[in-house]
Amino acid sequence: MPREQLDEPSYALDLGDGQKVHLVHVLLRKMICEREKRLTDMKEVIEELGRIRNWQSPTQAMLGQRARRLLENHTATVSETDRIHSLNENARAAEREAVVLVKEGFDTWASNALQQVADEMRIGSAFTDISSKRHENSRLRAIAINRRYNILGEWQLSYATSKRHSQGRHLLRILLCEHIINNVRVKENGRNALPELVPQRNLPLAMLALYAKAESFDEGIYSAEGFFSQKEMIGSTIERLPQGNQTVFRRLRVERLMGEFDPAISKHAVFVTSDWPNNINLLNASLSEMIELFVEEISDPTPFVPG
Repeated sequence: MPREQLDEPSYALDLGDGQKVHLVHVLLRKMICEREKRLTDMKEVIEELGRIRNWQSPTQAMLGQRARRLLENHTATVSETDRIHSLNENARAAEREAVVLVKEGFDTWASNALQQVADEMRIGSAFTDISSKRHENSRLRAIAINRRYNILGEWQLSYATSKRHSQGRHLLRILLCEHIINNVRVKENGRNALPELVPQRNLPLAMLALYAKAESFDEGIYSAEGFFSQKEMIGSTIERLPQGNQTVFRRLRVERLMGEFDPAISKHAVFVTSDWPNNINLLNASLSEMIELFVEEISDPTPFVPG
């Protein structure tokens, strides 16, 4: 009587994929075949089942201890890199959220403070159009302040004399800026370098004061722009290395207004995100000095000429 064939559809058993499943099929073929090829007893069957159970893939068997250790180290490095990237992304997001909170609070404070100044300047004055406003889209580029700061917002105090007067419009532009800091860099410790873990930082911010003047009464293009200098620096002479890294220093007289921002000269208030709002008194004092410099400038008969 002919034997049934394993490959016949009625006897085929789907055991899935994989090398062990293939070995089971091989064992069954040894059990269901011609007598001369068939396994002779259960001892052989059990030995075959033991070999199937203890089978290892060629890849596993060919990996030596060093290769396996290197692979495990690489896997651990990838996992740790992902973890550090995730922590850094969360820290950077928290930093930006802190900056947004400072900007929102600074907006309220600066708008109220400048409006109060505008109201005080209007008392007993024959001049016109003293106002305060927030300027959403500052066109002042970071390059104008030596690429030290990115501008987060601008608030303006506008002082305009009569249209019959030749002085035109003056602006005190209060800028909230964030200091430009370098991006996080990967440590130089080989090809399997881990990124540096940088926890949440207190980002450095600054309040800057910029003067602008327009010859016409209507707002438009300004004929002069400059940064107010610190009062104690005005009139002094300092040495500066010109652009281009030349070896000859130039002597520079500090005026009330300077065409470029210089942290050693320019009037500004520096703080970090965690200082807000406990530093409002310090900002009030700094703003008062900026306003005094602004009033001195609009009262000076000698017009400011950018250098």
